[in-house]
Amino acid sequence: RPSFSAAEFYKLEQYLERWVAGDGVNDKRVNSAHRYNRQLLRCYIRWLAGTGMRTGEVLKLRHRDVRIERSDFTERQYLKISVARDTKTGERIVSSQNSVVSVYHEIRALTGHCAADDWIFCHANGKKNEGFYKTLPKMLEEAGLLYAEDGQKRSAYSFRHYYAEQRFIELGYNAAVYDMLCANMGT
Repeated sequence: RPSFSAAEFYKLEQYLERWVAGDGVNDKRVNSAHRYNRQLLRCYIRWLAGTGMRTGEVLKLRHRDVRIERSDFTERQYLKISVARDTKTGERIVSSQNSVVSVYHEIRALTGHCAADDWIFCHANGKKNEGFYKTLPKMLEEAGLLYAEDGQKRSAYSFRHYYAEQRFIELGYNAAVYDMLCANMGT
């Protein structure tokens, strides 16, 4: 599946800032509901890219499934995420990149739905968000990033692949990294 290079992901982040503010390529009128959904999509993208989780796993998360932890080695915070048993590969614990902690705080502030049983990715009314199946491809197309260099169409799963590729770049290609990714990503 297609992924993103670091330069492409940076380009996406730059476009997302404009797009969330209502200054996207095709924007005419962007109301508060649009801004809410755009902010939530930006958080969704960052969550996927910072955890390597599957899209369905992320959308099933409730606040009770997430704990903020501190690394014994680096003293940096990260999220410890409990993936549900009824997902593709079953129950497991995912450790996020430390950048996802701020994404989690942003989601809590945005939605205001922070009780243990509330959905993390929810609509403004608190109902579960079922995904960004129309909005994500449209936004990627506007950003000029819908298609990879080889012509493959990108999807939300591209951020999962970006996560894995970035860990290899950061940590190297060795058995320990493969084991860590397999455990964290449920493969």
